[in-house]
Amino acid sequence: MMENFQIVNGNQLPNHTDKKVSLTGYVSGASVNSLTFEVRATDNVMVKVNLKRPLDRPIEGYVEVQGLYQNKCITVTNLIVFDTQEFDAEGHNTLCSLLHSVPNIWNTQTSVQ
Repeated sequence: MMENFQIVNGNQLPNHTDKKVSLTGYVSGASVNSLTFEVRATDNVMVKVNLKRPLDRPIEGYVEVQGLYQNKCITVTNLIVFDTQEFDAEGHNTLCSLLHSVPNIWNTQTSVQ
C-alpha cells in the first residue's frame, strides 16, 4: 500500500504538525545503533529524526526521511539513503516551494460548466 506524504523542507514543517511528511536532507554522520540523528534540510534547517529501530549501519550523505512530524521531530516510517553525494538541494527546495504555492496541485478533475 502506498502512503501519501507531503514533500516539505525544514521551514514548512511547522505547518504539517501531526501529518505525514517527506523531507530530504544531508546527514553528517549517524552511527550504528543510533535511534536519533539530525538532517540538514535542503533549506539548511536542522531537523531531528527519530527511528523506530536502531540503524544497522552508519549513514552519511543525502537521505529522504518519511514519517510523522510531531514535537519538532520526524518519527521515521521509511528511510531512503541516496547512493550519491551529488544532489540538487536548491532544486529540491524550489520544488517544495512550488508544491505548496499551488492549491490542490494534484487535483486532476476538471469542472464542467
